[in-house]
Amino acid sequence: MKEEILEKVREHIARTRMISAGDRVLIALSGGADSVAMTGILLTLSEEMGFSVCAAHLNHCLRGGESDYDELFVKNFCSVHGIELKVERADVAAIAAASKRGIEECARSVRYEFLFRAADEMGANRVATAHTLSDNAETLIFNIVRGSGLKGLCGIPETRGRLIRPLLKLTRAETEEYDRECGLPYVTDSTNSDVEYTRNYIRREVIPRLSELNPSFLAAVERLTGAIKEDNAFIEREADRLLAVAGEKNCDLSLLREADPAVAKRALSRIYSDFTGRRLDAKNLNAFLAFASADGGGRLQLPGAFAVKLGGRLSLSDSAERKQPKRFYSAAGKENALPDGRMVTISLEKGGSAVDKFAVDASRIAGGLRLRLRVPTDEIRLPKRPTKSLKKLFSEMKIPIEERDRAVVLCDDRGIVWVEKLGAAERTAATVFTDKVLKIEIKTED
Repeated sequence: MKEEILEKVREHIARTRMISAGDRVLIALSGGADSVAMTGILLTLSEEMGFSVCAAHLNHCLRGGESDYDELFVKNFCSVHGIELKVERADVAAIAAASKRGIEECARSVRYEFLFRAADEMGANRVATAHTLSDNAETLIFNIVRGSGLKGLCGIPETRGRLIRPLLKLTRAETEEYDRECGLPYVTDSTNSDVEYTRNYIRREVIPRLSELNPSFLAAVERLTGAIKEDNAFIEREADRLLAVAGEKNCDLSLLREADPAVAKRALSRIYSDFTGRRLDAKNLNAFLAFASADGGGRLQLPGAFAVKLGGRLSLSDSAERKQPKRFYSAAGKENALPDGRMVTISLEKGGSAVDKFAVDASRIAGGLRLRLRVPTDEIRLPKRPTKSLKKLFSEMKIPIEERDRAVVLCDDRGIVWVEKLGAAERTAATVFTDKVLKIEIKTED
């Protein structure tokens, strides 16, 4: 069984070309059965295929002592197997509460941000996660329940940029069997049995029932998602061809209207996402298609942008309110009223305690402080991260669209100091050595 499993993964890697000789692969190692099996498999294959591995583990701090035990287990496992490891902790519950997101969604966002940052720091050009065929089935069912479009029915992609999934041809039962045969220990997350989490409910209640109807259900899902991926790839290629001749930033409406609606919708979705960094939901995408298909000119309000028809061409522009944000001066110890009625309070406090990414080092402020709403060109360099636009960061963190345009930005004479929901810029972020910190609080008036 062990050799059969290795051969499945070997063939999967070769077919997708997800790993090449000379690559350095960072393994997302939670300590669970799947990630431990992936570590063992990649260690074995690395010798024959000529790549190297390292690992990263994020302690989400959600399960108290159990989370700490998982961290210790991973450290010991990597020490025994001679694997370079990077470990960090993140208070996911606090981050989720601050950003008003669900725990599962927030944990995923924080985890991927950590993995890619760890890969940069460790010189890895590939990031491997231990998603299996079982996870693929769960994702498909989850997306069906949400009413997903064709893309969501493709399941988990084999690769996405430098992100790779070497185990997508294996079931969870096969990873556990590999661990057993190789004598590899692993930990079990107690929350996996909590069916209050949607994915756990699908895993423990829905898939077993479907497997009673078809014992080969997981194989059937693999065939289904494979077929849908082929259809989706065809539509993507047709959308590429359409935009290549019609234009993306100033699209020829006559060519767009001649296209099949499925292709036209995919092209419009691409135009919108490339402009805003966001995904357009089905309701707004259908409205966008109807607007583009109708005769005449005009404009349509979309989330975060206007669609404009003029002279037979279609383009997007920023909302007028975002071009001219309201600005007002601020000083520590005073309250500042925002246009939407919220109040911003900036207080000066003693530093030297645990680092808070939302705290600003008062000694690093250059000149006066100004509060304003964000604009499309805003960028920030968060601690230990590359400079990115606020638009991209909000998208990565899945901040609700309605909250992005009213995000508060604190600036000094050198630029952005702090951004609501993101925290302090690297140049102004407080550290354990900071003597005095600025704390920024935003409250809704009762």
